[in-house]
Amino acid sequence: MVDMTKLLRHIFPDVNEDILGAILRLARKKTYSAGTVLCREGDSGNTFYLIAEGRVQYSKRMPNGEEHVMRFGEAGSFFGEMSLLHDTPRSATVTAVEDTTVIEIDRNIFEIALDQNPRIVMTLMRTLIERMRANDAQALADLQDEKEKVEQAYEELRYQEQRRNEFLDTMAHELRTPLTAAKGYIQLIKSGAMQGPALTMGIDKINVAFNRIISLVNDLLFVQEMALLDFGFSQVEITDVLNEALDTIREINQAGAAWIQLHIPEETPKLIADYDGLVRAFTHLLDNAVKFSPEGGDIIVRVIPHQDYLDVIIRDHGVGIPSEFMPRLFERFERVEKYGNYLFGGLGLGLAIVKHIIESHGGKIEVQSELGVGSEFTIRLPINAKQAIETPSSG
Repeated sequence: MVDMTKLLRHIFPDVNEDILGAILRLARKKTYSAGTVLCREGDSGNTFYLIAEGRVQYSKRMPNGEEHVMRFGEAGSFFGEMSLLHDTPRSATVTAVEDTTVIEIDRNIFEIALDQNPRIVMTLMRTLIERMRANDAQALADLQDEKEKVEQAYEELRYQEQRRNEFLDTMAHELRTPLTAAKGYIQLIKSGAMQGPALTMGIDKINVAFNRIISLVNDLLFVQEMALLDFGFSQVEITDVLNEALDTIREINQAGAAWIQLHIPEETPKLIADYDGLVRAFTHLLDNAVKFSPEGGDIIVRVIPHQDYLDVIIRDHGVGIPSEFMPRLFERFERVEKYGNYLFGGLGLGLAIVKHIIESHGGKIEVQSELGVGSEFTIRLPINAKQAIETPSSG
């Protein structure tokens, strides 16, 4: 049961019982169903509303025509108080969110109460002033919130523009380097300056350059479409995957000083996985390990079988990963460009591709690294990736 006297006292706390009773006798109680518009922005009105039960939303129409919800009103809140004084357009549209009961007071009824009890004018003015102050404070808070959102959006736009420019510069450099090398060797071969073993070496260099270009383009295409790709699962030997990844590394990076060692137990079970996807993932991981080991050293690849999964651990003794870079390690176009006197190329796509492929197999990838000491990547793959992604673990 709604206590209307208590609700009115919430609005007019200093008015005595006689005045409240007079207002109460002139007020009416109505219930509106969910979705009903109690008042519409821009319309004139002469009714004051006090919510007894239920919930309403206040919304305004934006310049682009969209309806923007500003806030919600619960039992005890009120709106339309200015209409008790004079005709004024509604400043917002008020809609019942659920079945809502309100106490309504029309201006002509309120004027009768004022004639009978002039003291209510001061109480009304005090209430309206407090309400306007609260509205001003809320408006300022809303403006501050919108200002912060605009600033955040601008900062994100600036950051994305910077990343786009950096990506275009990097892409141009990554393509220009192998193209320049290939063009140089082609001109030497055409001029007849390279014969015998030198000619074979020149052709190999051209092949390496074009393999690098093809790899870059394939990575771009893969990243563009990887969310839509379907993996084809079949029986896969992890030994075959790693050996093909090593062969690919040799084709695209013959100058690497690091030495890769594979340690794979003979009893390692076959996987149900996408062969090409895993080759692509481990090619990127091994390519990174070589690239970020500019002073050489062993890169140890160890396979450890378990009952339902196997771990592939790749440990290098390279430059390591800065701690501040770790949170962005698997994001697209993020890359470490420099360590000491060493400069590193690449588009920053490899680890994003790796993460997508491994997680698409129901697996996960973790990394530990110490700057100047090296990095260790642990890739956990389900024995049966098809089953793992169809019945994912709740843990």
